[in-house]
Amino acid sequence: MEAADDISYCIADVDDAVDKGILSIDKLDAEIRRIWNSFTDDKNVDPSVIEEGYLLSIADLAKQKYENERHDKKHAYILKLRTILVNDLANYAADRFIQNHEAVFHGRLDESLLDGSDRYNLATETLREISIKNVFSDHEVENLELKGYAVISGLLEIYSPLMLLSFENFKQLSLDNFAKSYPIETRLYHKLSSKHKATYHQSVEKTFEQESPEKSSKMYELYYRSRLIIDYISGMTDQFALEEYQRLSASR
Repeated sequence: MEAADDISYCIADVDDAVDKGILSIDKLDAEIRRIWNSFTDDKNVDPSVIEEGYLLSIADLAKQKYENERHDKKHAYILKLRTILVNDLANYAADRFIQNHEAVFHGRLDESLLDGSDRYNLATETLREISIKNVFSDHEVENLELKGYAVISGLLEIYSPLMLLSFENFKQLSLDNFAKSYPIETRLYHKLSSKHKATYHQSVEKTFEQESPEKSSKMYELYYRSRLIIDYISGMTDQFALEEYQRLSASR
C-alpha cells in the first residue's frame, strides 16, 4: 500500500499541476533534468546512477511524444511519463516484496519497497522535489490545504464531545443508541456510519462484557473510540467533509 501511494501520488501531483496550469511542460521537463542532475552533489548516491539518467531517458521519450502530438500535447507528455514510470516502479516494488516477503511479514524491512534501487528511488524523489518546490507552494494549493485543515480540525472539534464522555456513559450510548442526559452526544453518535460503529463494537466487546474493567481496558476503549471518530472523518470525500462541516457548524 505504501509503495502504491508513493508511485501514484508522486506522478499524480505533477499531473494535476500541469492540468491546472501551475506547471508548463517546458518547466516540468526542465525541472526533471535540473533536480535529477542535482543529486551529483549527494555523496550517498552512486554517480553512475546519475550518469545513466534513467528518468532523463523517460523524459526524452515524453518530450518526443509531446513534440509529435498535434492535439493534446500536455496529455501526451504526461501519459508517456506516467505509463513508463508506473509500470517500472510497480514491477520493481512487486519483485522487492517477493524477495523480502519474510522480512516484510515479520516487520524487519525498515525501508520503503522503492528504496532498494537508486534509479527508482531517485525518480520518485525527483518528482517529489518538483512538487514541493513548484506545486505545493502555489498560492491556490496552499489555500486549498488551509481550507482542508479548517474543515478537518472543525469536524474533529464538533465530534469531540463523544471523546469527553466517561467510559460508562459512552458504553450506554453505544449499546442503547441513546443517552438520556446527553442529547448532543446522542445525535453525534447517530451520524457515525454503521460500518465504523460495528468495527468499534467488535473491538471493545470483551471490555463491555466485564463487570468492572481495569483501567488499561478502559484506555483501550478510549483508543478504539478515537479510531471510530477519526476513521469516520478520514473516510469522507472532500466534498462530503466540506458539506458536513458547513451543516454542523451552521455556516451556510
